[in-house]
Amino acid sequence: MYNSKLTIPSQQASVYVFKQLPIVKGIGKKALAILLKYLYPQSILCVKTNKSGKPYIVDEYGCITHLHVSISHSKMALVIVLAQTECGIDIEYLRYPEKVSSVYAWITHPEDRVKDLTSNVFLRTWTLKEAWLKLKSLGLEFGMDNIRFCAVDSTNSQQLININQEQLYTYFFSVTESDQTCVISEEPLMIQLVDMTLDTQIDLVTPSLSFS
Repeated sequence: MYNSKLTIPSQQASVYVFKQLPIVKGIGKKALAILLKYLYPQSILCVKTNKSGKPYIVDEYGCITHLHVSISHSKMALVIVLAQTECGIDIEYLRYPEKVSSVYAWITHPEDRVKDLTSNVFLRTWTLKEAWLKLKSLGLEFGMDNIRFCAVDSTNSQQLININQEQLYTYFFSVTESDQTCVISEEPLMIQLVDMTLDTQIDLVTPSLSFS
């Protein structure tokens, strides 16, 4: 185990939230690299990506560490989840309300569609599917309508859902006033949100507020 200022106990996932951050290409990977230096100052950790673009963390010898990571951003919010089990994260806000019905029909199998579609159900469906693709290290070419599950509960923040015939744990929450964020994992997690500040001029991150 690495000595860390903010430890991640077994079965706990820390979601680091960066708000009011200009979202540019590569900002997620850069923020993760700076975050790792802050959390593990005595270790040399590097961020790599596999063929599908999924990030993973290696030590100074090139060995994959026990830390699992997933990154997502939407509008002005960037979220990074670190855990000791495989996980995926996605954050989204309602970009085009007038297109919700058509996009929902595109991303869901006809047998899985709900009759009374709401924006919350739409966002939960979208973020769950994106998070699942990241968990499985797959891209959009897999086909979001090929990700099959029963309708999500629009009120329950934690749900055990059968996704493509596999029981997975899902966690829904918001980090801004208008987003929906989903974390998905193969094992049950305790989610801790940590609000962070990132100064890209001097490559410095600091926690501004922690809450569960």
